[in-house]
Amino acid sequence: MTGNFRTKFGEIDLIFQDREELVFVEVKARTKSEQGLPEEAVNRYKLATIERVAEFFMREHPQLPQLGRIDVVAIEEDTGQVRHLVNVTG
Repeated sequence: MTGNFRTKFGEIDLIFQDREELVFVEVKARTKSEQGLPEEAVNRYKLATIERVAEFFMREHPQLPQLGRIDVVAIEEDTGQVRHLVNVTG
């Protein structure tokens, strides 16, 4: 596992290995539910950035699995709700 992997074109909050798959995790939090759902902030542009950074990470670490997915962890601080959305790009 690694946290906050940064490149010149973006960052990934967390990276895990789940069996033969790398999991690239975007963590989004909202302090108040009036701000909308945290996962709504993970839009097409953000997903494209995560995909570019994930591809770079896999090229830099060829010894790791070359199959990956993107998950989102959504945190609503005012309600205490935490959601783990698996494979958001399907």
